[in-house]
Amino acid sequence: MVKIDYRTILNRLFGAVVLWVAFCSYSYSNDYTYGTTNNAAAEALNWSMQDVLPPQAGLQITGMFYRYTMEKDPAADAKVHIGNKEAGKTDTWIIRETDDWSGLPGNTINRLIRLQGIPRDLVGDGSIEIEGQGSVNDPSVFYSYRYDECYVPLTSPDCPGYLDSLYDWLKANGLLDNPPQPGDPYYDEWVQATLNQESEEAEEEEENKDNEDLEEEEENERIIALTGDIDISELGGTNQEKILSELNNVQNFDNYYKQQIPGGQYNDVVVLQDATLPDNRRALSNLARDEKHRQMVRSQYEN
Repeated sequence: MVKIDYRTILNRLFGAVVLWVAFCSYSYSNDYTYGTTNNAAAEALNWSMQDVLPPQAGLQITGMFYRYTMEKDPAADAKVHIGNKEAGKTDTWIIRETDDWSGLPGNTINRLIRLQGIPRDLVGDGSIEIEGQGSVNDPSVFYSYRYDECYVPLTSPDCPGYLDSLYDWLKANGLLDNPPQPGDPYYDEWVQATLNQESEEAEEEEENKDNEDLEEEEENERIIALTGDIDISELGGTNQEKILSELNNVQNFDNYYKQQIPGGQYNDVVVLQDATLPDNRRALSNLARDEKHRQMVRSQYEN
């Protein structure tokens, strides 16, 4: 008969779950480094997060995994609270899970809690607390986390914005006036940051000069277009030939200026048959109705 060690199976299964969650989290983005802590409850039912989490800046907690065995009388009431207090507070929980064992026999429980990237600065000490009658054995509490290795750009020269951050840091600490000497760990980076800054300033100055020249050229073109003061001899090549060709295609307008339009007297071709024009009776009728309407309107105010 083969004896089955259920505790070993649960441990392996729980470890597989932790690795799977960490792998899935890692697949979401390559901008973060993901990891899982050691068992925070290995020594006691209370622990300090400073001893559990790595020291990387910008670290966020993305999940909590726990497992323990509850031993109790099935008829007894008991609850187990697992989580973390908010940093700097004693009565506020930022992570809180409760297992109610009231009326149940003891057993082993495994739970995975997903969290929405809680900053490590907000997470205080953790604990497992028992409310009622019972005891917790073989507790395990793991935290999954992520952090951006370039959260502080000065962490590595490979981080985006490293040279700019280094330049700002040197400037803020007065080291640009007293630059580091060869052999200083920041010397090469300082030289590169200084060269980049000088290059950017030169490029900006050149760009401003080009913009000024372009604006001056456009202004001259507008003046020439308004005044008509064009010296063809100053134009070269294709532009000069094009202007001369267009000027040669202009017709001589003198013929139009000297042309005479025959004048004289033009008699009317419409002849009135009657000496007088009759009144428009329809217009008179409309005027009478308008006057009547005006009188009716005015009577409302006069009475």
